[in-house]
Amino acid sequence: MVTLLRSNTNQVFLKMMSTEKRNTIHILFNRRFLFTGILAIFLLGGTKPVAQIGATPTAVWILPGVIYQTPKQLKFSCQYGINSNQSINAIYAQAFINKGKHVTLNPAYLYLRSSPPGARHQHEHGFMSAVILSLPLKQILIDDRNLIWNRFRQGTASYHIYRNRFRIVKPFTWKSCGWKVYAYDEGWFFINKGQWTRNRLAAGFTCDVISWFIVDVSFVRQHDKTSGKMNLLFIMGTIQLMHKRNQ
Repeated sequence: MVTLLRSNTNQVFLKMMSTEKRNTIHILFNRRFLFTGILAIFLLGGTKPVAQIGATPTAVWILPGVIYQTPKQLKFSCQYGINSNQSINAIYAQAFINKGKHVTLNPAYLYLRSSPPGARHQHEHGFMSAVILSLPLKQILIDDRNLIWNRFRQGTASYHIYRNRFRIVKPFTWKSCGWKVYAYDEGWFFINKGQWTRNRLAAGFTCDVISWFIVDVSFVRQHDKTSGKMNLLFIMGTIQLMHKRNQ
């Protein structure tokens, strides 16, 4: 009798659950492996000194953050960056201002604090001004970001850098989840010296894990005239405060 009563109670409880709640539980259950994988990368990648892939040094950036979307095509984001491999911490605040279908203004502020071994902490304040030109096609999005980065560094000369990023994005839906895969090429022009000094080739993906949380993972191969080659892994987890995204 007790077993039958429990069975009937469970059936009534399941019927009372809304379709939305059941779907949410199903989504979270299906995403458990993604969360586990990301957590493992956080723990393994953010705690060791500069790692090696072959003969190339590798560093991991962990960047949790939030996005606030206003109703008038204006978006703000703020991220806190941790790079234990190079002993760097960052605060990165941005605004995205849509000026039509093809143009987005992207001002930003970047604070960097580094802790070189055996040296005092170094602080840097960076101010960025960028214009992103977008060309949405049938199945892909092409954008070109033109950015000026003014780096004011404590106790040393300031740097002024122009960065040009050409990116291709492919959005799609898989497992009832919004995905984007992308690749980009970015060149750095060191204005102080009047020459191109760095290039980055990258590939990555974003995933709307649930309606208010996005994961973005990318791998970057960096070539620099001064420091040579380096691999960078960026892992971002972003909470959307307004449950909206700027496409």
